[in-house]
Amino acid sequence: MEAVQNCTTPCEVLDIFSSTSPSERDLHSGIMKLWQIVSPHKKMKLSEEQLLSEHPNLHNLCYGIMVAAPTMSTVFLIRSLHVLVSLRVNQKARVMQTLLIVCQKRLGTLNEGNISLLANCLKMMESDRNVDVLVSGLRLLLVFKLKDIDTVSSLQSLMRSLGKDAPSQLKLQFMRKALQMVDQFSVSQCRYMFSILADIDLPAYGLLNACSLRLIDHVEELAYEDIKAILHCCFNLSYFNRKLLSALGDHVINTIDTWKIWQITMILKNLSKLNFRHVPLLDYLAEDVMQRSDSLTIQDLLKTIRVFSSVNHLPDGKADQFLEALEKSLMLHLDGMKHSHLLGIVYSFWLLGFLPQSAINRILMDESVLSTESERTMWNHIKTSWMLDTSQERASLPSLIKAPVMGATSIQRFHTYLQDYIGEPNLYQYSMQIPGSYYIDFVLAWDTEQKKLVPVDSLQTSDRSQNTVRIAVLCFPRSAFTLGSLHPNGNVAAKTRLIKSHGFDVVLIPVHRFFGMPDEEKVAFLRMNVFRESADSTHEVPAE
Repeated sequence: MEAVQNCTTPCEVLDIFSSTSPSERDLHSGIMKLWQIVSPHKKMKLSEEQLLSEHPNLHNLCYGIMVAAPTMSTVFLIRSLHVLVSLRVNQKARVMQTLLIVCQKRLGTLNEGNISLLANCLKMMESDRNVDVLVSGLRLLLVFKLKDIDTVSSLQSLMRSLGKDAPSQLKLQFMRKALQMVDQFSVSQCRYMFSILADIDLPAYGLLNACSLRLIDHVEELAYEDIKAILHCCFNLSYFNRKLLSALGDHVINTIDTWKIWQITMILKNLSKLNFRHVPLLDYLAEDVMQRSDSLTIQDLLKTIRVFSSVNHLPDGKADQFLEALEKSLMLHLDGMKHSHLLGIVYSFWLLGFLPQSAINRILMDESVLSTESERTMWNHIKTSWMLDTSQERASLPSLIKAPVMGATSIQRFHTYLQDYIGEPNLYQYSMQIPGSYYIDFVLAWDTEQKKLVPVDSLQTSDRSQNTVRIAVLCFPRSAFTLGSLHPNGNVAAKTRLIKSHGFDVVLIPVHRFFGMPDEEKVAFLRMNVFRESADSTHEVPAE
């Protein structure tokens, strides 16, 4: 069947199977050609799926496969199953069940390649009796073969076969085997292990740490696709290794002439998803933006401003110039921009502490298009800041409302600690909220002359002393700061600015650092940040 070699689509292959009883040679050629076309998991269009399901020769192919299944070679058997799954043949069809049953009978003869191929195929299928039997059999086979694994390639091939739904104990057995063999890993195998662990949903931090050390030592061997894959896996595994991320960013900045600007943007985007702020790389991108603001596309603008606003970064000494370049680019696209894109860009500007007036005016002209709760919340924050920013009057203290206690266990633990430390309930308001806006953990009133806390009710009186400072204590977990630092991310920085614009002084409490201090340092931190220097803007515990 030489004609099959010229086929480029599944339908063209099926056109050749006009006979109801294809020969073994024709069947082999057809299946192998279909394997080449559909095996990479290319997503077919609905129209193509419809054509395949209605193709008059599909029955001939399925019948031929079903008859030949008992005598097929193992690899051809599994590839036939894989092809039919990819062609969306009904899983309950007789040919599919026949192939599954024959695979069950061949379990004892499967080699590593067969196991990997069959496991990937079963991941694409729905649960039913024969599929479940085969999955269970494969897992027993994997346990049996584990002790005999002596090469890294064999280990990784079988490990990837586990799938996300494999029993935790089986995953841990493979993880321990991998740790025993980690010294044998090549650089590419260390990188591949990240993908395997993400594929089977196993955040094995000890194994990831070992692989990271090797990758850091040989970072110059990593190409763009390698770095992109590593960062993607780190995100999926919630693996935050500051040394690894720094090394990847440093590698890019040290070889900056070999990178395209879109690659740098994508790497920074993936780093920002991990809450990591690589300053030199961000500054390089900012410099590029300032030099070519006229040529940025809408997508360039969206990606760039989201990256910078996410990690709350502006280039040192050039913040105004950078923001003006971004605003200039925004103005060039303003007329033809989708409303959702415009709101997203303006919100990112707001996170960075900048309010582009023309863009805000554009949204003010038609606020009715804000259709989702998320969009309305974003716009409410922007509009509140804009109104406070344009007001000539001194901000008045908003009427706060009591709110349900919020925050993780560590934050609530700090709540209890501060309440016990202050002692008198009339000296603080606990778990409050600005209506329609942000949550405040504690509200305090500090008399700068007497240098002590005063009853917090005095903040609401019109004749309150000018010496009374309004303090908002905000508690945040580790994730509120960029990785390995106390630099607040975009959302925290914006919350701080907005609450300050309401007339509060703000004290940030990084609870993960606070509870890492000895008791005497905790007291010293509170005395310095809350009870002595509270009139000085925003305070943070010093970075380690």
